[in-house]
Amino acid sequence: CSANGSPGPSAAAAASAKTSAAGGKRSSSDVQPLQAQIQDDLQKASERKRALEAESATKIEPDWLKAVKKVQSNASVALEKARESAEASKESARATAPAARAAAEDEADKERAERTLGERLLPREGVPALGELRAPTSIR
Repeated sequence: CSANGSPGPSAAAAASAKTSAAGGKRSSSDVQPLQAQIQDDLQKASERKRALEAESATKIEPDWLKAVKKVQSNASVALEKARESAEASKESARATAPAARAAAEDEADKERAERTLGERLLPREGVPALGELRAPTSIR
C-alpha cells in the first residue's frame, strides 16, 4: 500500500506480467487469485472512498449545521418575543379598556352637560337673553 491508502502496483499489472511470461496464456489457477485480488482492491477503494466522503461531510456539516441551528434559534427567540409582546399588548388593552371607556363616557357626559347648559342659556322666544335683561322702566 502507498501512503494514501491505495494499493501498490495493481494486481492486474502483476497478472499481465505473468501472462506475458507464460506466453500469453492464463491458467485458471492464475485467474482466481487475480480476481480475488481485484475484488479486494475494489473493496478497499470503496471503503476508502466512503471514509473520505464521511470525513469531508463531517468537516463541512458543522459549518452549515451551525448556521441552520443559529437561524432556527434566532427565529425561536424572535417568535417568543413576539408572543410575549402580543400577550403584553393584550393585557395592556384589557387593563386600559375600562379606563378608556370611562374616560369616553365622562367626555360624553361633559359634552351633554355643556349642550344642556348652552340650551338653557340660549334665548327662547319671548324670553330675553342674559345680556338683554334690563330693569323694568318703572324701577329706573
